[in-house]
Amino acid sequence: MPKQICIFFLPKSIKTKIQNKAILELQKQLLDTLPNFTKNELEEYKNSIIDVKFWHGTGGFEYNSSRNITPIFDNILKNGLRTKRDDYLIIYSKKLSMESISLVNKRIIARCYADNHNFKNPKTFRFGDSIFWIVRHYTKMYILAYTILAPRSLINILNWRKKNKINSKKSWSGKVNRSCKNTWESFEKYSGIRENFPVILGIKNLNKTAKLPKIFSETEIRSLEDIPFKDIIHIEIPLEKYNELSSEIRKYNQKVKIFSIELGELFEYKNSLKK
Repeated sequence: MPKQICIFFLPKSIKTKIQNKAILELQKQLLDTLPNFTKNELEEYKNSIIDVKFWHGTGGFEYNSSRNITPIFDNILKNGLRTKRDDYLIIYSKKLSMESISLVNKRIIARCYADNHNFKNPKTFRFGDSIFWIVRHYTKMYILAYTILAPRSLINILNWRKKNKINSKKSWSGKVNRSCKNTWESFEKYSGIRENFPVILGIKNLNKTAKLPKIFSETEIRSLEDIPFKDIIHIEIPLEKYNELSSEIRKYNQKVKIFSIELGELFEYKNSLKK
């Protein structure tokens, strides 16, 4: 993290050069571990994500308020994505506590959120671990929140923590792993639920979104309305569960494109510096 903080204050051209070098190094490290997908599969995947404008990372299960394991993905299949109480952005303003659906504009970030639902760390191919990408895309947000905006952020966070203790039944990180003491740990510990698995959803259009401060809107989007399952156009699931889950998905949506997360990761590997 200290290195990322230093990079943030560099001129944009130098910062981009350093970040691209880190990706090149990551690509080199992973060269001998690439999954075996065909050019046609990669092309089909590319054609599917062309229309995806918003991404959502989720999974199979979570702990409910009673600390019991409850299904997420089954509920999405039946009911789509439903708005929920969202307090994440109160680090900027208490007015940003809202009923919404959290989305992002980059697939790799949604994959990190999806992998929070992976039981322990993923055993199959990933183009970099979650921390690598979360630090890369959220450093600016947190630096501003805890420097220029620090007094306001601190007050908002302390008030929120007083009502919702970290790792409490109301904390989203605690919903996937009860041992998490803070948000960052969820990207390192993954899920403690043995049956859990990651899911990435791609959406083309949203009817109504919240206006967010610029430091958040560079990556984050909030839908203020439910998203029916029929409006989800792209789904990624673990390769080992592909046959099982794709048959379930087809019961509710015949048109949605279904791919393995591993294929999506290979596409990221090959195209991350082309974006």
